[in-house]
Amino acid sequence: MRRLADECYALLYDRDDAALASLGHVWKRLAELATLDARFLPHLEQRDAIKAQLEDLATLLRGYAANLDASPARLQEVEDRLAALERLKRKHGPTLDDVLERQRALRAEVEALGSAGERATEAEQRLAAATERYLRAAATLSEARRQAAGRFAKALERQLADLAMSGTRFEVRFADGLAGPERWTARGTDLAEFYASPNPGEELRALARIASGGEISRVMLAIKNLASLDEPGKTLVFDEVDAGIGGRVADAVGRKLRKLGESYQVLCITHLPQIAACGHAHYRIEKRVSRGRTTTSVERLDRAGREEELARMIGGETVSAAAKANAREMLRTRAVPS
Repeated sequence: MRRLADECYALLYDRDDAALASLGHVWKRLAELATLDARFLPHLEQRDAIKAQLEDLATLLRGYAANLDASPARLQEVEDRLAALERLKRKHGPTLDDVLERQRALRAEVEALGSAGERATEAEQRLAAATERYLRAAATLSEARRQAAGRFAKALERQLADLAMSGTRFEVRFADGLAGPERWTARGTDLAEFYASPNPGEELRALARIASGGEISRVMLAIKNLASLDEPGKTLVFDEVDAGIGGRVADAVGRKLRKLGESYQVLCITHLPQIAACGHAHYRIEKRVSRGRTTTSVERLDRAGREEELARMIGGETVSAAAKANAREMLRTRAVPS
C-alpha cells in the first residue's frame, strides 16, 4: 500500500516527467490550438479545475503514504500469526470454524480434567455406598441360602432313597469368610460345594471327587426333580441318565422318570430297556448311510413296535422269543398304555 501510494505520487508530482509538469505543456499547446479552433476552448477552461483535482490527489497520496504503519516488526508478527493459523487449519481444519470448534472442545476437556479429583471422590463415595448395599443384600441372601440348604439336603436324601440310594447322607457346605470382590456376582458372595456319603458309615466327602457315574446320574435326576417342582409345564431333558446303572437301580430310575413325566414333559435318551419301558411314549432313532449320505430318522413306536425294540435292547441283534416275552412283561408290569 505504501509502495503504490509513493509510486502514484512520484508519477503524478515528484518526478521530472511527472504528470502535473507534463500537463503544463499540454495546456500551453491546447491554448495555441484553441486560438485556431474554438471547439477546444471548453476543455481549456477546465484546466484549473483539473489541475486542482490532481494536486489534491497528490497531497492525499503523500499524506497517506506518510501515515501508514510500515513497521517490519508488526509485519513479522502478522506473518507469524498467519502461518500459525495455517498450521492449525491443517491439523484441525480445514476451516477456521473447525479450528474454533476444536478449541472449544479442548477447553471443555481441560475444565473436566481440572475437576477430575472432585469427580473421583464422588465416584469413590458412590462405589462405597453401592458396596455397602450389595453386601447387605448378599448377607440376607446368604442367610436364606444357608437355611434353605438344610431343607434341600433332606429333600434330596428322600429323592435318592427312591432311586435305590437309601442311606445316602447329603450336605451343602459353604466356604468360610467373605469371597473377594472379584468373586462377587448377582448370585451373592457364597462359595458352596455338595458333600455326600453314598454308603452308611462313610464320612461326607466332596461329591465331585467320590461319586461314580451311576451315582452322579441319580443325583442329577434327583436335583432336577427338586428344581422343577415349582415350575409346571417345563420340559426336562435327560441324556444318558442311565450311565453306570442297571438292574434294580434302573427300575427305580425309570419309575422316577415316569412319575416326573406325569407333571412335566420329560425327554430321556436311554439304552436300558427297564427305563425305556417306563415311558409314556417310545421313539426309535436310527442313523443310516445311503448313497454316501447319512440320514437320521425318528419313529414313534406302537405297542408291537415297542415290544420288538425292547426285546432288541434286551437280547441284542438276535431277538429271541424269551426276549420278546420279557419285553412284553416289562410293558405289562409298568402299565404303559398301547
